[in-house]
Amino acid sequence: MLSLFVLFACGTGDISVVAPRPADDDGDGYVVDEDCDDHNADAWPGAPEIADDGIDQDCDGLDALTVFGHRDDTDSTALTPDFLIGNVISTDNALTVTHLGFTARWPKGEVKLALYSSDGGFPADLVAETGAAVATEGVNEVALTAPVTIEDGDWWVQIVSSEYIEIAAGEDERIVYRESLWSDPLPDPYGPGSDYTGARISLFVMGDLPD
Repeated sequence: MLSLFVLFACGTGDISVVAPRPADDDGDGYVVDEDCDDHNADAWPGAPEIADDGIDQDCDGLDALTVFGHRDDTDSTALTPDFLIGNVISTDNALTVTHLGFTARWPKGEVKLALYSSDGGFPADLVAETGAAVATEGVNEVALTAPVTIEDGDWWVQIVSSEYIEIAAGEDERIVYRESLWSDPLPDPYGPGSDYTGARISLFVMGDLPD
């Protein structure tokens, strides 16, 4: 609702009309033209987003930021330079992926991450990649060069490092790796590689669930 104020200047006969003030029905500090939901005080541009609740709190047009993948911090394993290594990530929703991530226990140097499709239980075509990023202790979230929308199912997240890095790991599962020089472009398709059963490394995808 717009409020109209009319001011009378006493003794002069003049009438001043003040422009209508846009409404802020939910009282969150954002008027109706700025607010994506002016009946919800928890929804405003830049508000904290709650995952998977069906509400677009931050007014970016999407429901939520969701993480898929294994993020266990109890164990660690080594990333050796010039090997592209990773494991499968299963999503139960379509997802617009914005970041790929890992958890470093003893960081050193830089990393690059890639998202691959799955074919026969192995990495296949390169779907998206990050640029190089300096590894830091704890959870690292590295933005893709461009967001990509994937369907529910199996996808592979692979990581290559410029130096030896310890990365968090969890239960034993299939790990797939191949030689890939740090200085070379990421392989597409993934091509011949090797697999073994070892500590699943802490790789994950982050993205926005479609409305």
